Amino acid sequence: MRLQVKPRNAVVFVDGYYAGVVDDFDGTFQRLHVDAGQHRIQLFLAGHRLHTQDLYLQPGNTFTMRHTMEPLEAGEPPPEPPTGTPRSAGSSPASIPPPQDVAAISGSPANSTYGTLAIRVQPGDGLVLIDGERWNGNEAIEVQIAPGAHTVEVRKTGFRGYLTEVTVKRGETTRLNIALAPE
Repeated sequence: MRLQVKPRNAVVFVDGYYAGVVDDFDGTFQRLHVDAGQHRIQLFLAGHRLHTQDLYLQPGNTFTMRHTMEPLEAGEPPPEPPTGTPRSAGSSPASIPPPQDVAAISGSPANSTYGTLAIRVQPGDGLVLIDGERWNGNEAIEVQIAPGAHTVEVRKTGFRGYLTEVTVKRGETTRLNIALAPE
């Protein structure tokens, strides 16, 4: 997906889980990599109405979402920020900011209570799993994620698998460069 949303600091949720801010996914070479299928995309920005759009994304296509966030009317109650639902055991979402953190995220990245995990993989079409959750990307993936230990696994047919645990710190970027070795 490509997002063309104003203002660019609106927070993006996919199926109730925090994905980043619009500015991360609005450039010529920037995309929000989401598996094909049915998804609920929500945009949240303090002082604005929550925007929700249900989409069916087709494999191999880029969908561009265009929207301008609408400010709240005087006296209109602020919307509740999206929250994810628990997933099956062994699988965890990238990050779910509690409601009080969403305003901080939509205001300034420096106020974020999350870190960034930046993964570069060669060859670029390997399957990347973060805490059991699949992430699509060609050779580079950046994920806003809760601080702490996370398991990263990369698989590709014809190559030896890669498995490691990384520790992500709040407000910092943890970089991981992975070159898969042929079997």
